[in-house]
Amino acid sequence: MFLKAIKCKYVLFDIPPALYVCQRYLSAVFPELKIFKFRDFQKYSEIKSEYENADICFFTPNQMELLPKRQFNLCINISSLHEMTLETIKHYFHLINDYFNGYFFTKQWLNWTNPHDNLTISYKDYPIPSNWKLIFFREHPIQTRFFEALYKKEENSCYPE
Repeated sequence: MFLKAIKCKYVLFDIPPALYVCQRYLSAVFPELKIFKFRDFQKYSEIKSEYENADICFFTPNQMELLPKRQFNLCINISSLHEMTLETIKHYFHLINDYFNGYFFTKQWLNWTNPHDNLTISYKDYPIPSNWKLIFFREHPIQTRFFEALYKKEENSCYPE
């Protein structure tokens, strides 16, 4: 939708095989756009030119920290945070705060118990930084066991330690 509606760079971070499926699909749907396909790299300088000229880019989550900070205007995370430990969730909120300016949209389970470790995550457990203002929150109207939330990151702020 974003790629059709506005001129933007669309950067995806996901794990295999979902990243491959998305890369293959979007490359086929948008053959006219410049695609930065997933690959291993150690330093941003190795990919800088190609990345900066691409319209759609594909990375694994661990590669985010190799990119320049504060360059993204919108972060969307749907139904993946609950799969992580609280420590990992906190790490991702730090990354989101460091690498994204603007808005964070999330759709997650209201409550989820991971069957592998019996860890229960509630929407109240997410470590929302104090510099994020809640713009919108609701129980999803169709998937009523999910919530949706939109936050706006305040300007010139940092994540509290």
